[in-house]
Order: sequence, then C-alpha cells, then structure tokens
Amino acid sequence: MSKRKKIALVGLALCIVLILGIYFAAAGYFSRHFYSGTQINGMDAGTMTAQQAKKQMQDKVREYTLTIHGRDDILETITAAQLEMDYKDNGEIEELLKEQNPWLWIASMGQQKDLTVDAGRTYNEDIIDTLVEQLRCMDEQMMVQPQDARLERTDAGFAIVPEEEGNALDGEAVKNAVRQAVRELESEISLEELGLYKKPAVYSSDEGLKNRMDELNRMMTAQITYDFKDRTFTADTEEIRTWIVDDGQGGFVLDENAAARFVYNMAYDTDTFGQRREFTTFHGDTVSLKGGDYGWVIDKETTTQALVEAVRNGVTETREPVYLYEGKERASNDIGGTYVEVSISEQRMWCYKDGEVIVDTPVVTGLESDPDRMTPRGGVWAIDAKKSPSVLTSDVYGYRQPVTFWMPFNGDVGIHDLERSSWGGDVYLTNGSHGCVNTPYDKAEIIYNTVEIGTPVVVY
Repeated sequence: MSKRKKIALVGLALCIVLILGIYFAAAGYFSRHFYSGTQINGMDAGTMTAQQAKKQMQDKVREYTLTIHGRDDILETITAAQLEMDYKDNGEIEELLKEQNPWLWIASMGQQKDLTVDAGRTYNEDIIDTLVEQLRCMDEQMMVQPQDARLERTDAGFAIVPEEEGNALDGEAVKNAVRQAVRELESEISLEELGLYKKPAVYSSDEGLKNRMDELNRMMTAQITYDFKDRTFTADTEEIRTWIVDDGQGGFVLDENAAARFVYNMAYDTDTFGQRREFTTFHGDTVSLKGGDYGWVIDKETTTQALVEAVRNGVTETREPVYLYEGKERASNDIGGTYVEVSISEQRMWCYKDGEVIVDTPVVTGLESDPDRMTPRGGVWAIDAKKSPSVLTSDVYGYRQPVTFWMPFNGDVGIHDLERSSWGGDVYLTNGSHGCVNTPYDKAEIIYNTVEIGTPVVVY
C-alpha cells in the first residue's frame, strides 16, 4: 500500500472518530438539555436544562400580570404578588426531559416542538374576590347604571330617548372571569368582549317602543268636534295632550278618566232634560220652566268609549254624542222653532213652525178646581204619539170620547179636538177638561199636520 493511500485512510478514520465524538457528545448534552426549538407552555426552553426551564417558569409565574380592559379605555391590573402566586415544582419538566430521546438530536434540528405542562403554580384564590372588588371599575360610586330607551314628551309629540349603556358591571360575572383568566394564566381580558357590563333592557331599536311612539303620536293628531250648532266642544291636540299621562312605569298611557271628564263637562253644559230653562212666551215675557220629559241627555259612558276609540285611531271628524234622550233642536235653545205653547192663565195655545206662528187659538185645559184634572204645567214635554182617529176612555171618570186628532204629551194628557160651545176665558175654572188641552177641530188639524213625535210642548 502506498504511503499516500495510508495517509488517506488515517484521515478518514480520524474524521469518523471526530464525527462520532461530536454525535456522542451532543447526545450526552441533550440528555441534560432540551432540544433547540423546544417550547414549554409557550416559553422557549431550547438548550435549557430542567433547572433552567423551571427557573424560567418560576420567573414567568412571579412576573404574571392580568391586564383588565374596561370601557372608556380604562386599564387595570392584578399582579402575581397581589395573588400571592408562586411556582410549584411538580416534576413534570424533568419528566419531559426524560421522555426526550437524546440520540435523535440530529432529527430535531430545525424543528419546533411544543410541550405543555401544568404551570405548577400556587396562588390565593380566596383573595381574588377582594382584588376584584378593589378595582376602580367596580367602585359603586363610579358606576353608572344602564338606562332603557324610553319615550319622551316633546313640543312636537313623542320621541324616543336612546338607551344609555352606562358602565355598571355584573360583579359576580367579573369575579368568575378573573378566576378563569388567572387559572389559565391569561395575560389580558376585555370586560366588554366578555359581555360583563349590565345592558339596558330596552333599546331604541325596539319595535314595541317604536309602535308605542307611533300610537301616541297618532293620538295627538286626533281632532274630535261635537257640534251643537251655536257652540262646539273639541278634543284637539292641546286637549288630548293633557289626557296622555305617565303610567308610573316609565311610559305613557291615555287617561280614559280624562276623556270621561271632557264628556261629563260637555254633558253638563248641553244636557237639557229635567234642567231649568228660560222660555220667551208669545207676548215676549220670560218664564222659568223646570219639568217635563223633553230634552237631551248624553249617554256619557258610551260617548266616552267612542271618543277614546276615535282618539286611539287618530280620527279627525265632527260627530254627535250618543244620546239617552233626544230633543228636536241641538242648539242652546233646544225647543227650536217648531213647537206648541200653552198658556194656562190665558187659556190660549200657539203652534209655531220654523219660528212662525201658524196657530193662535183659545183652548180649554183641565178643571182648575180639581187637582186630579188640572193640566200639568211649568215644563216642556214631547209629543209621545199621533193618532187619527182615536177614542179616549177613562175607567176613573167613566167616559168614552171619540176624537179625530190625538197628540198625547204626558201619559193620558194630550192635545185633541173636541166640540164645545165656548172656548178660553174662565171655562176651565168650572168646565175644564180631564187634563187634556181641548182644541177647536180646525186648529187641532193644523197642529196635527205640523208636529212630529218628539216636538216640544211648552205649558206654563
């Protein structure tokens, strides 16, 4: 073998020995150190011994800080020192190193290996509640409670006032979130993202709130007018505004009692049934009348119900009340221009049509000396019926009297034709009727053809 060849063989042998030396040396090294690229719980433990890795873990535990993000860019922290947190060696890092095969160190080169161990830490969990309660964001005096979106009365109607988020936190939920973050060694949490702030129950986008606003504003557009010819009563925007009141629960409601008061006041001013009224006689004198069954009476309950419904629907119209009793003329002078006037003292009767006298006749009224036969007076009655011909009878007085024109206005008392030898004057004092208004035939016929059922009859 040549000298050159011997030298080459020796060199090769030396290289192999060197390589093997390096390999075995590295294997020995990685029997005590973690491979390069090893991560333990996210920390770089490459080329570290178990002791070094534990020291790094200890430092990380002792340096732990939980950053808490609150609203309005508020940042608060809870530190390991406050938590009395420290590292506790549980032997897991040594076990990880033992599980590492040092002979495969070449295969691990350029690779990253993520390992996980129990953090092996201790802390005072009982102190977490106290630490949370000491946070600025948990200060009751600094907390602003959330406000629900609500309706507000404005000059133009009703509008939605948006909700207010505030900054009040759910204390128990915050404590639970911090416990979990500390348990998992999280570095930060956001109270907003975790949904720990108390929320308004009602937002401005709430359909129910919008519908209620529309309903209230619709009520404000209503205008209900009751026309009594010479006067009107109107429930308009300004009036209805006073009917919409606070419901005691942060909202508004239509006060039906206020609508009822409106109807009551209208009825008080316009009802005439049984009310005293001043009447101007044929001669221009004024007499005071109170009595009879003629006049108007508003059905207050039904009228109120109809008014409330109209307001709720935003109705604009002129309408009539609902009546229990009705007269002929709706103006202040409810007797109107077509009526019958009877003067007991003058023994005279007038019939008016549209304000013009069409009958002026003497009559004979009830026997004045007998209270049971006197003609009722001092009031206004309504014609109850019309019948032609008719037969008037009385079991009490024992008569049966055929008549051609019969117009009762007070039970069995009415206006009718009758044949008599004399009229007017003092006849009624000694030869009066049984209470009716006896009338000459031709005059009774005109009156019969003029009046209607409900036409007023004034007797004084």
